[in-house]
Amino acid sequence: RSPVQAERPNEERIFISAESITAHLGVAKRAHDVSLTENDVITALLWKKYVPLWNIEADNPATYVTCPFDFRKVLKDFPKNYFGCALCFSSTSVDLSALLKASVGDLAILIRNSINRIKPEYVFNSLNTLEGLRQQSGLAAMEKVHLRHPRHGLIVTNLTRLPLHDIDFGSGAPADFKAYAEVAGSAAILPTRGGVEVLVIHRPGSNLC
Repeated sequence: RSPVQAERPNEERIFISAESITAHLGVAKRAHDVSLTENDVITALLWKKYVPLWNIEADNPATYVTCPFDFRKVLKDFPKNYFGCALCFSSTSVDLSALLKASVGDLAILIRNSINRIKPEYVFNSLNTLEGLRQQSGLAAMEKVHLRHPRHGLIVTNLTRLPLHDIDFGSGAPADFKAYAEVAGSAAILPTRGGVEVLVIHRPGSNLC
């Protein structure tokens, strides 16, 4: 990948309480009678909150949210003890005006539907497309592959299943977390007591309030 930019990105940490997440899940359940996860709601909240604050280059562009997906969940013969990158990406979009008007539950449903579309055929098509690009254009082309839409997108990754607060190599539990790859327009969901903490890395020139 290209080197991380020398200029420090504009980072923000926010807390989302378990009560707030549960409340949004309840509203979505009553309105749509669908099964959503906490991560669906959290991702919807982040999409609605942050993408409109970033540089928007058209009057009403499509906005995107992308989520990494561990495809070992859908490939039955894939070894569960594989240690390496086993990710593909789900992505969904709505235009800016629809994003501003939509409820968190509406957006969470779009996210869940996008994730549910990941089947073995989707995984293999994704891997074959990436390998085809590598063979045709070489490794240098990989540096130009975006994990999220380069202008109007957000990528959200979930670390809530990692027991970060329980890790101890002899010096006590970690006091903080730092993302190594500083991808502008990204958010990492971290476990914390009473809810989740989200590390948001803003896009340069964000229209922050």
